[in-house]
Amino acid sequence: MSDTQSHAPSEALARARAAMSAEFGTVTRPAFDPVRRAPRRLYHTNGFNPPRPIEAAARRGWSGRCPACGEGALFGRWMQVSEACTHCGEALGHARVTNAVPVLAIPLALLAGSLVGGVLELLSDLPLALELAASELVAVAAAFHVLPRAKGLAIGLAWANHVGGFDPLRHLVPDPEAPAALPPPVEAP
Repeated sequence: MSDTQSHAPSEALARARAAMSAEFGTVTRPAFDPVRRAPRRLYHTNGFNPPRPIEAAARRGWSGRCPACGEGALFGRWMQVSEACTHCGEALGHARVTNAVPVLAIPLALLAGSLVGGVLELLSDLPLALELAASELVAVAAAFHVLPRAKGLAIGLAWANHVGGFDPLRHLVPDPEAPAALPPPVEAP
């Protein structure tokens, strides 16, 4: 391989970086935050928020523990999220994951009921109505078992990805003297 062929990809990459820098600015310099009126640190994975362990947060949420520390309880009562972790103080009550819970829990419950119904059909001589009732009871019991775990999983994933109300800068009040991000709307004549 000649020298020109070995350097071709790096030259193309350098040209692409130069074109992007000319259009968007350098990616490595910190951006200015008008809320805090200070530079913000850029992270490679998700912008301005520091990365959080996704797998550990999902595991902790599934087990009903705080996604931040894994020690405090996530729920005060069945399916009611605690306002804050009792161990580390992480605010949890503002989590907005209610739509994701049925999407995660219902297929798992239906799968469990279907498996039980199929096994009963193959291995027993029970009447079909009794097999159907047993599989429905298993599906309902599985739903009640999986619902809080699915909600904990959704909260853990939301916390790890800084979505669903878990943005670290959510509590900051914008500075009224900071420049606006968008100009005020212009009324049509």
